[in-house]
Amino acid sequence: MNHQGIEETDLVEAYVTDRLGPAQRAEFEAHLVDCPECLGRVEAAHGLLAGLHGLRDELPALPAPPATAARTRWLRRLGIGLAFAAALGGALLWGEGRARRVERALTDEREARVTDQQKLEALSSRLAEIEAARAAERAAPAVAPGSVPVLSLMATRGTDLPTLALPASSVPAVLLVERESPPRFGRYRVTLRGPDGAEVMEQELAPSSREVVAVGLAPSVLRPGLHVLTIEGLSAEGGAAPVGRHRFQVVPAR
Repeated sequence: MNHQGIEETDLVEAYVTDRLGPAQRAEFEAHLVDCPECLGRVEAAHGLLAGLHGLRDELPALPAPPATAARTRWLRRLGIGLAFAAALGGALLWGEGRARRVERALTDEREARVTDQQKLEALSSRLAEIEAARAAERAAPAVAPGSVPVLSLMATRGTDLPTLALPASSVPAVLLVERESPPRFGRYRVTLRGPDGAEVMEQELAPSSREVVAVGLAPSVLRPGLHVLTIEGLSAEGGAAPVGRHRFQVVPAR
C-alpha cells in the first residue's frame, strides 16, 4: 500500500470508523507495521474518538427532536471529521518535530566535521613545520668541534716521554691506552696521578675497541708536568690484575 496514496485519501478515517473491507483493512494494518507516521495518526484519531464518546456518554439525555436520526448521523460524521483532523494535526506535528530533530542532527554533524577538518589542517601544518625544520638541519653545514688533544699510550721502552699538548681552551683530552694481548678483560679501572703524586682521577671503563681503552680527561685534572696512569683489568669475580703503567707529560699548547 502506497504511503502517499494513504495521505491523499480518507483511509485513516475509514479504518478508525471500521468502514474498510477485510482485504483493505488487512493491507492497511500491514502498512501500519512499518509506518510510524500512519500509526501515530491512527492512535491520535482513536484517542480523540474515544474522548468524544466519553463526552457524549456524560451529557444528560434530552428528548429527541423530530429529526433525531439525521442529527445523530450528522454528529457522528462531525465527530469522525474532528477525529480525523486531530489525527492529521498530530501526525503533522510529529512529522515537524522529527524533521527538526533530523535537521539539528545534520547541523551538529556538519559542525563536528568542520571542527575535525580544522584540527586536521592544524596538525598537517605542524607536521609540515617539523619536516621543514628537519630538512633545514640536514641542509645546514656541520660545525666542526674544537680540536680535542689525543695521546696514545703504548707499552714501549727506550723512547721519549709521551707529551700531551693541552690547549688553553676548556676542551677535554683523550688518552688511548693499549690493552693486554690477547684481551682478557671486559672492564678496566684507570687511575691517574698528577705531578705531585696525588691521585686526581679514578674510573672504571669498558674497552673502546679490541686494541685500546679510551680515557676522557677533563682539563681541570691536568696540569703541566709529569703524570702517571695505571690501568687494571677487572675480572667477573671482582678481582683486579695490572695491565699497564704509563708515564706522560703535559705541556701548554703553542
